Amino acid sequence: MTSKAEIRHLADVINKALEFKGANWRISVEWAYGRPRAYKSPVEFPDRADKELSPRLPTGKMLLWLEAFLEGMGA
Repeated sequence: MTSKAEIRHLADVINKALEFKGANWRISVEWAYGRPRAYKSPVEFPDRADKELSPRLPTGKMLLWLEAFLEGMGA
């Protein structure tokens, strides 16, 4: 079973890759209704998750989604 800590760790890995690439945005993962969703937020306002990046998924599927996102970044 996938844990929230695993999801958060992978989000941190993605954010480090985004920072390395000079992106001006970061991702965060938030839970509602027992399921996570990835959000995009500007670097200068990291607590403002204003754009949805993913659908709301079961935790295990979110891990796969984030892995695919990271792979798609070429990181």
